[in-house]
Amino acid sequence: MFKVSVWRPTAKAVAVSCTFVLSLFLSGTVADAKVTATDFGDPSDAPFGADRGLSLGIPDSIHNLNTGELFPDLQSAIDDVDTMNGHVLQLEVASLPEGQVSITKSVTIQGQTGSEEFVADADTGSAGDNRGWFLVETGVSVTVQDLHFDGGGRLIWQAFRVKGSADFARCSFSDIQYNPSSDYAGTAVALVGAGEVVDCQFTQIGRVGVLFFGTGVTNGLMQRCTFTGKGAGDWLDYSVEVGAGAYALVRDNYFEACRGVASVDASESSGVNVNTTFADGTTADVLSNTVMDCTFGVQIGRGDGQGPTAEVHFNRLITNEFGVGVNAPSPLNALNNWYGCNEGPGQPGCDATDGDPLIDPWLTLTISANPTTIPVFATSAVEAALLINSDAVDTSGDGLVPNDIPMTFTATLGAVNPISGGTVDALVPTLFTAGGVEGTAIVTVTCDNETVETPIEIVARAEAIPTLGFWALLMLITAVAVLGVRFLVKR
Repeated sequence: MFKVSVWRPTAKAVAVSCTFVLSLFLSGTVADAKVTATDFGDPSDAPFGADRGLSLGIPDSIHNLNTGELFPDLQSAIDDVDTMNGHVLQLEVASLPEGQVSITKSVTIQGQTGSEEFVADADTGSAGDNRGWFLVETGVSVTVQDLHFDGGGRLIWQAFRVKGSADFARCSFSDIQYNPSSDYAGTAVALVGAGEVVDCQFTQIGRVGVLFFGTGVTNGLMQRCTFTGKGAGDWLDYSVEVGAGAYALVRDNYFEACRGVASVDASESSGVNVNTTFADGTTADVLSNTVMDCTFGVQIGRGDGQGPTAEVHFNRLITNEFGVGVNAPSPLNALNNWYGCNEGPGQPGCDATDGDPLIDPWLTLTISANPTTIPVFATSAVEAALLINSDAVDTSGDGLVPNDIPMTFTATLGAVNPISGGTVDALVPTLFTAGGVEGTAIVTVTCDNETVETPIEIVARAEAIPTLGFWALLMLITAVAVLGVRFLVKR
């Protein structure tokens, strides 16, 4: 099921049929390995900045919080001689048009309230550094936070092209696309150096949300992010891609609707793509994510390389055509994931798998009550869990599924409150209250495509035996004694 384009350089320029257009004008054929991959591009192919300076900016838009100076656009703020490494550049207008920006200093770029946005004011190129809307130069470390980046109406190959290092927090990206149905391009954040992307959102992305590319990425992180793909169509969606020898931890994210298929070579989309198409040594830990409604939830493949190494655990993989897929001999340890039903991958209600990933055991849905026997009108604490695997082993010491996985409860011979909830540390509690009828109550919980139940015995309430308190008993004895004495005296 996997697709890859394996490229060989040629001397002439040709129309290539990969899922992207390389600046070296490579030709290629679709190989049996069948794992699509994204190329970062050779920085020497084209100079950066052909479209710099197109934006007239808006006066007093960028505020250097360290010097107090104001600038009409980000590029002029960075280029100013008073701007130094460590300074904070703050966007203070709601929306600022910005052409291509070369970030040559290690600064923080942030929004004033978190609602501010940069709007693309120029197309990027399709080769080398000119692919970047914002280029973080080699040796530069930048922090980007509390901002939105909108490429609507422009051709954007990469919103951020990071050759140095960059940390992103609480940012959002939309309409980062470069002919997504022909060039199959558009990447929000492309890193070849150190980088973290945390609490960010991605919508209408041409191809990749976050790309970790190359051996320079030794500690990449994507965490608590949301990526919404474009659904079915002639395009590709990868929420995150790790390739060319990079290492990244992908944790606690929510990915959905990666369903596109490239008509040029039938390449398929996935929530997570890990590959060695461009270099060996790629490694990824994919932990506690929700990936749903994608062709592949997690897609692992080697291309022409030896194959990546991936650890895929405690993920919620549901409504995907394939929860996990692997191109052998790539090692894929996919134990202890939730596939949507208790019967396991490939069974009705569960995601299927492709290739031969290691998937057994998997997580199961359980429910328990305490106590299991109660009087009429009494209560029992009920708890649903995604902690026990198909080998009946408690996995909570090794990891946990994502929070906020929805579950719903029902009950007979009584009521539950609340009737629904989301996981917290893989658990969802509710309280069962019995009615006035004796018998066996059944409390059920439904999570995704699985429903399980637990019985609770309802018995008659024990009749209370009247008792007298100490002082009441003493008074009764005294009264009887007094009456007895009076009776004897009268006799």
